[in-house]
Amino acid sequence: MVKTFYDPKVAEESAQKATLKTKRVDILELLEDVGNISDEVKALVEKEKDFDILKKWHKIAAKVGSIDEFMDKVRVH
Repeated sequence: MVKTFYDPKVAEESAQKATLKTKRVDILELLEDVGNISDEVKALVEKEKDFDILKKWHKIAAKVGSIDEFMDKVRVH
């Protein structure tokens, strides 16, 4: 008989990481539509770990007309 070890905390952490990664990818995909994403912008998005901030950035990315505009708006928040 095979026993498995299921840890709900580990499962929740894994789900949260996946959610953050998805939100980061969504932001970067939107920004690709308005310009070339610099390493600085990519690093900024990739290092953010607060889901609420990423949600705000996602909304900003959906509305901006340029990468510079995105950076100006996220620096304010």
